[in-house]
Amino acid sequence: MAIAGPVTSVVLGGAFYLGLLAVPAGLVTVFVFGYLAVVNVVLAVFNMLPAFPMDGGRILRALLARDQPYARATQTAATVGKGFAILMGFLGVFGNPLLVLIALFVYVAASAESRATVLRDLLGGSRPRT
Repeated sequence: MAIAGPVTSVVLGGAFYLGLLAVPAGLVTVFVFGYLAVVNVVLAVFNMLPAFPMDGGRILRALLARDQPYARATQTAATVGKGFAILMGFLGVFGNPLLVLIALFVYVAASAESRATVLRDLLGGSRPRT
């Protein structure tokens, strides 16, 4: 299911590129269709980075979960995601400050998802009584 987002972005990027080729070449149409094509493809590539909880990280977890318990696979994918977050944060400090915010989100979300999955595994899916 995690692959659906990036595939959709690639399909949209291709559709906008075909639209770029089909419409008359005006400055505005070239800019709009070209921009939308590039943005969708870049979004697909970015989402496929194995930085959990992004789509690439979820795919990594699914692949890891084939050979190990789900909680361990989540912890491994979250550790890889944290590593990518640190790398993105470092690159963001020297380049794009927005990348620092994205890195912070990825780091916090990966940590929270890892803790929640481990806790759920320890509790065995039990629910509190009401």
